[in-house]
Amino acid sequence: MFEVISSAKIPELTIGIDLGGTKINIAIIDTSGNAATIVDRLRIPTNTSGNSSFIINDIASAVKQLEIRLGHSCSHLSVAVAGQVETDSGLVTFAPNLKWRDVPLKTLLENCLAKKVFVVNDVRAATFGEWMYGIGKRAQDAICLFIGTGIGGGIVSKGQLLQGSNNCAGEFGHIVVKFGGRLCGCGNRGCLEAFASGTAIGKAAREAAENSPTDGKALISAAGGYGASINGSHVSMCAKNGDLLATQILYEALEALIAGTTSIVNSLNPEIILFGGGVIAGNPDWIEKIADGVRKCALPSATKKLRIAPTTLGEDCVLLGAVGLRL
Repeated sequence: MFEVISSAKIPELTIGIDLGGTKINIAIIDTSGNAATIVDRLRIPTNTSGNSSFIINDIASAVKQLEIRLGHSCSHLSVAVAGQVETDSGLVTFAPNLKWRDVPLKTLLENCLAKKVFVVNDVRAATFGEWMYGIGKRAQDAICLFIGTGIGGGIVSKGQLLQGSNNCAGEFGHIVVKFGGRLCGCGNRGCLEAFASGTAIGKAAREAAENSPTDGKALISAAGGYGASINGSHVSMCAKNGDLLATQILYEALEALIAGTTSIVNSLNPEIILFGGGVIAGNPDWIEKIADGVRKCALPSATKKLRIAPTTLGEDCVLLGAVGLRL
């Protein structure tokens, strides 16, 4: 997707980092002009076995390795983190997958690498990356929803990423789609995430298979004979093979997603909504079904200019967005 340039050319370079709970993607990115080019990259596992210093040291080593390979030092570093971030201070207040609370990531990395560091939430970065470099490029009002283990998103309005008063704008997974419905990980009931996330789909399938092993036979078989191991990928696979229970579970998740998206469209009137994440990748036909459902349910005036499409940058949207937000 991106051209690789030789280290003999030294354009405007910066480092982007996607810090997740299981892996860390690190790339040197050329931000010259109106495009972004991945020059070189590394992927390393996330070491969550100790305190934050383990991860800081791993990042520092990887950055130095990339700069040695390039033969050039970069002055800026942008980090996208799967957690709650105070953007101004670069404090990661809570990152459950990293087991972090109140980690001053910006300060730690600046002290370690002697570079200027910018820190942002990963889903907000992904949203901005798709808006700046992907299919949503330069739309006046754009929204991204990422449907994976959880559900998150972001909002770009008139070229600005909306942060909200406490950097929580875009938490679409916690729109309530059924009052008093399923318990969500946030502690509330009826959230979109409790119905349509990969975690929720897997949980619903495990419960259904436990209640009726006969109906859940295909799902149990897909999970190697262990009903407790059924996950969202197994549900998608079985639904594609025509299994009725899996099809019903995905139908309920899709209906919840249509309801949540309709509320977003009516409230914010975006020009484009982009969908990404593992659940969408496993069910690509959902894009058209969501579009049809939203146009039937939302206010006609809110859908007049609306486009609904899949994201196009893959996991690189996080790296590119983190760098783009700093520019």
